[in-house]
Amino acid sequence: MTLQEISDDGGIIFYTYLNSLKAKQIEENPQVSVSFLFLYTNETSNKKITQQVRMKGRIETMRTCCNAKIFEKQPLYAKIRTVIIAEQGVPVAWEELKKKHDRVLAKVNKGEMEFKVPKQFVLYKIIPARYDFYYFNENEIGDRIFFSKSEDDKWDHGHLTA
Repeated sequence: MTLQEISDDGGIIFYTYLNSLKAKQIEENPQVSVSFLFLYTNETSNKKITQQVRMKGRIETMRTCCNAKIFEKQPLYAKIRTVIIAEQGVPVAWEELKKKHDRVLAKVNKGEMEFKVPKQFVLYKIIPARYDFYYFNENEIGDRIFFSKSEDDKWDHGHLTA
């Protein structure tokens, strides 16, 4: 998953390819959970800090009109990958794949090739229903706060045991 944008309604927008295992799993079950972990040392106190954000919700496919805008922002290696890989996550002869990559890269560098949004490029948006924010540092009790969307579309919140 490559995070692309956070939408105005708080959803997370990312892309993948229809030929990926991720896309197949989303089709089977549109309920998702994503976690972001942040580990760092506070420069002032020199304490080790752990923060995690977990988001749960449902996922939906976005309209294809947005695909070109997101695809254009992708780095060159990601665009080349759309041309040389037929299916993600399968065994590959590395040297052959490298040769394909180098041929496409040479064409691009010579101005002989431009990229169009591939058919398998798909944008998804996670619609949040719950957030958990976890904060912990050395020698202190952890703090876990949740925000959960109620049936009347309002956000409830509170503390949970960490």
